[in-house]
Amino acid sequence: MPARSRRGPSGEAAFRRRGRRPEGSHRDRRGDTLSDLDDKRQRLAERLRELRRRLDTPSDDQDAFELDLYSYDESLIVAADLLDVEVPKGARGEMSGEQRQVLEARLAAAGLDVRATE
Repeated sequence: MPARSRRGPSGEAAFRRRGRRPEGSHRDRRGDTLSDLDDKRQRLAERLRELRRRLDTPSDDQDAFELDLYSYDESLIVAADLLDVEVPKGARGEMSGEQRQVLEARLAAAGLDVRATE
């Protein structure tokens, strides 16, 4: 009886399973590839821009506005951490409008402009 050939996954999946990376793939200190980080950065930028648009649009629903503001502030901090941007002192708690503007400006200088219309 002939022996069965054990062929595993091919392509990038095979490299990952064997603990290797495809040629040209680089990982950061958390183990994410650069393309993974680019994807995260892009999704985060889209989320921030959508939340910023909703915050800039008047709404009668105060609860929705406060939830959007909380989500926006948390996403700003995640973006700052991802891009190694300094978060204003005390902004990791409850963020003031001034702290929010400072952080938005720092993120824009780092390449993520939350007020851009794409």
